[in-house]
Amino acid sequence: MMRKQPAKQPKETLTVTERIFSYNRDRPEDIQALKYKLLCDNPVRFLRGTCHLFYEDWSLDFSSPKPPITWVCGDLHLENFGSFQGNNGLVYFDINDFDEAYLAPCTVDLVRLITSIILSGRWLKVGANDVKKLCRTFLEVYAATLAEGKAGYLEQNTTTNMLKTDMVKKLLLRMKKGQRKDFLARRTILKNKKRRFILDGIHYTPVTDEERSTIHSFIEAFRATQHNPDVYTVMDVAHRLAGTGSLGLSRYAVLIGTKSSPDNHFVLDVKKMTPSALQFSPPALANKPWQSIRQPQWLNEAHRVVEVQKRMQMMPPPLLNAVEIQGVPFIIRELQPTAGKVNLEEWGGDITRLRAYIVTIARVTAWAQLRSSGRQGSAIADELIEFAEHSQRWFGTLLDYAETYSKNAIHDFQEFKASYSVLQRKPKR
Repeated sequence: MMRKQPAKQPKETLTVTERIFSYNRDRPEDIQALKYKLLCDNPVRFLRGTCHLFYEDWSLDFSSPKPPITWVCGDLHLENFGSFQGNNGLVYFDINDFDEAYLAPCTVDLVRLITSIILSGRWLKVGANDVKKLCRTFLEVYAATLAEGKAGYLEQNTTTNMLKTDMVKKLLLRMKKGQRKDFLARRTILKNKKRRFILDGIHYTPVTDEERSTIHSFIEAFRATQHNPDVYTVMDVAHRLAGTGSLGLSRYAVLIGTKSSPDNHFVLDVKKMTPSALQFSPPALANKPWQSIRQPQWLNEAHRVVEVQKRMQMMPPPLLNAVEIQGVPFIIRELQPTAGKVNLEEWGGDITRLRAYIVTIARVTAWAQLRSSGRQGSAIADELIEFAEHSQRWFGTLLDYAETYSKNAIHDFQEFKASYSVLQRKPKR
C-alpha cells in the first residue's frame, strides 16, 4: 500500500462552507441552522456531521497489499457504537449506525475511526503520544481479531472478565436497569388522560396536520403486516431531533399504545434514508477505490441500510424494517430505554479506560466485517485473515493518512466556523 497525502482542492472548486451548504440545501432552514451551529462546536462534531467531505476528499490509493472488499459502516467513529436490545431480548454493544453503509475496501472504516481517535484525543486532552498508541492499539487489536477468523459478540452476559471500571461494562450494566416506564416519563406527559410527547424543541417538535395524517395512515398499513396487528394504536406523532450528520432529514417519533407492552406504550423511530456519502464525489475527484465496485441493486436506500445492518450486527433491534411512505424510503425501529453510548469524558484522565474502550470497538469492528463476509461481493473470511496477517505492511500508511486528514479536518472546521460566524452577523433581508 503506497502512501499518498489527501489532495488539496483546486482553487476553482467550492469552499468548504459552500460544499456543506450544498449538501444540506434540501433540509429545512431552521434545522440547517441548528446543524451548522453543532458543526461549530468542535472538530469531533464537525467530522461526525460532514461525512460527505471525508469521502469527497479521499485520495488514499490502495496497491499492495490490496484491502479486501467488505461491508462497511461508512461512518465509523468513536460514538457510532452503543448498547441496544436485540430482537432476542438481550442487550448488546455493537456498531449502531449504518446510514452510510456501503461495499468498500475494509480499511475505509479503519481510517475514519482512527481519524476520530486523533481528533477526540485532542478534545479530551489526551497526550499526543497516548493518542498515537491508541490508534496503533485499535489497528493491532482489529488485525489480531480478524486473523482469528471468527465473529464474536458482546452483550451483558459476556462482560464477566471486564474490569469494573471498563466504560462499556458500566454502560451495559446501566442499560440493564433501563425501564421503559422511566424512558416514557422523560419524553412524554399525560394530558387529558392520554400520553403525549413533550415538545421541548430539543428532542421533539410539532408536526403538521398533514404529516400526522400521513404517519397515521402508514402505521395502519404497517400494523397489518405484524403478527399481532390489533395492538397498534397511534397516540401521538412528533418530529424527532437526533444525530448530527442526518439532522434535518425527515424523522418522526411515533408513540404507540399497545396492550402487549409492559407499560402499554412504546415509541417508533421513523427516519428517511438518502444515498450513502460514499456514493457522492465531485467529477474531478472520481478516482475513489470503491467506485469501480459493483454495488447490489437495492430496492431503495432504506433497504440498503437495513440489510447491511442485519449482516454486520450480531442481533438487530426489534421492529427494524425498510418501508416506503408515499414513495419515500424510511427505516423504522423501536426507540429503546436500553439504547445508550459510552460517555468518553468518563475516562477521567485514566488512559487504561480509554485503551479498554479502543480494544473493545476494534474487536467489534472486526467481528462485524467477518460476520458480513461472503455476501454480495464482500470478501470471504480467508481473504480477511490473509490481509490481517500482513498488517504491518499497511499500519503505517493508514496512520499517516489519518494524521494528515485530521489536520485537514481541523482546518476545515476552523474555516467553516469563521465563515458561518460572519454569515450569522450579516443582516437578513
